[in-house]
Amino acid sequence: MMISKRQKNIIDFIIDYESKKGYAPSYDEICQGIGISSKSTVSKHIKALKGRGLIDTIQGKKRSLFLTEKYIKAKTNLNNHCTNDIKNKRYELLSMPIEVSFEEDTLYKKDNTNFIQLYGYIQAGYPVEAVQMKETITIPNWLVSKHSGELFALRVKGDSMIEDMIADKDIIILKKTEEVPNGKIVAAIVEGYEATLKRYYKLNDGTVKLIPANPAFKPIVLKENSVKIIGELIGLVRKY
Repeated sequence: MMISKRQKNIIDFIIDYESKKGYAPSYDEICQGIGISSKSTVSKHIKALKGRGLIDTIQGKKRSLFLTEKYIKAKTNLNNHCTNDIKNKRYELLSMPIEVSFEEDTLYKKDNTNFIQLYGYIQAGYPVEAVQMKETITIPNWLVSKHSGELFALRVKGDSMIEDMIADKDIIILKKTEEVPNGKIVAAIVEGYEATLKRYYKLNDGTVKLIPANPAFKPIVLKENSVKIIGELIGLVRKY
């Protein structure tokens, strides 16, 4: 599968923007970021990338562009290490001015990946009893390379965070921590045993508010000592 240089620029901009802001760019911001004057041109390229299965959106939601599992796999193939005897050939491939191939290439021999523990489900809805079902998943380094510390994964159950583009059955990647600034999305244990995924706010009155991203769900307000943060959201993987 081949994509144009302009389409590659759009994907790179989406990745860079989301890593800095925590959410996807608008079409106007893509125009400004890569020097395109027309939103219709951006829309045409986005449609082409969606047709190739490399990016997608959540219907009816603004700022919902996200990279698909197909793109993540393809990006991993491009980022794989190569041996010295093919180094020059690899540079020639990556510097092609018009098109970039996302097909697996025999030049790349070693996966540039991380192995992360997946600890079962977390509720994006009403809190449920935390249950661990440990398994291992593979994540490309480029997805988590900017984050230090211990990482782990959970599978989302429910849709209370859908307006933050976190859907049922997504796999979320988290950095293990017990403290975060206000406004971060966290996995938290509430009242000792129930796990939930929400946006975190510590209030001046000694309480904590856990806010969903779905108007069908109400915020959870508890005393600070009833909420234990176990991880901060840094990314997600979606399968089809």
